[in-house]
Amino acid sequence: WGAIVVSGQSHGASSAAYIGKLRQVARVVSLAGPLDSNQAWLKAPSVSPLERFYAFTHTGDGQHAGHLASFEDLGLPGKPTVVDGMSPPYGGGHRLVSSAPTGDGHGAVQAGGSSPKQNGAYLYAPVWRYLYGR
Repeated sequence: WGAIVVSGQSHGASSAAYIGKLRQVARVVSLAGPLDSNQAWLKAPSVSPLERFYAFTHTGDGQHAGHLASFEDLGLPGKPTVVDGMSPPYGGGHRLVSSAPTGDGHGAVQAGGSSPKQNGAYLYAPVWRYLYGR
């Protein structure tokens, strides 16, 4: 477990964070989630240090406010950090936020159809490298 990066998008973001709470993992990456504010597990002690947890949300996601509340309940280090126009390491942020134009804020933070591109390359590629420790 200690060498594994656990990651998920949407409901999978909650699952990844929950696994990190129960098992010592190398890193936890939550994309468009968790959306579990006010759930006891978020505030429960964590086996993985919270410094290993990272999350990324988009302001165009209808669940964005819930993500921010869950980041707070989870105890992610730091404050929400806007990545738009910035370069890694984003001030060492663990709560990353974007408002880049997209048709689907919920799906935008993962690689795929709604993730914004610039000159044919994913705009968030540097963000993902940072999130996954690459």
